[in-house]
Amino acid sequence: MKAGLLEQPALDGIYDLAPLNKVLKAEGKDEVDDAGLGVER
Repeated sequence: MKAGLLEQPALDGIYDLAPLNKVLKAEGKDEVDDAGLGVER
């Protein structure tokens, strides 16, 4: 019996860090990145 989950879901662009980075930059803090999440290796 399968749970009905996707085998290989496309997660590219599932989140946008630009708004967070804008706030962090305005506060003088380091910006963040996706650390390679969602990138096939």
